[in-house]
Amino acid sequence: MRPALPATNVPPPATVANLTVQQASTTAMMVQIASVSHQEDADVLAGALRKRGYAITEQRGSIDGMIRVEIGPFTNRDEANKMRLKLLSDGYNAVIQP
Repeated sequence: MRPALPATNVPPPATVANLTVQQASTTAMMVQIASVSHQEDADVLAGALRKRGYAITEQRGSIDGMIRVEIGPFTNRDEANKMRLKLLSDGYNAVIQP
């Protein structure tokens, strides 16, 4: 006779799949326009974007120290992509960052 396996607290597969979907849907995304090393460059770009009506944030990377000029957060990829396309049509490079 085989010994009984110990009980575990692992949820059934359906529950794990639901948790994964919920976590993925609540992830905020940013649209990054640039990543620069000098604050002056970030300020000039942010100022130009603000004059065009964009709500800009600047974030300094904790690892690389680069300043990221971004718009967001967006709750889904469709919204982020609409903003990315608008920025591209205005002549700015833009990428979606998770």
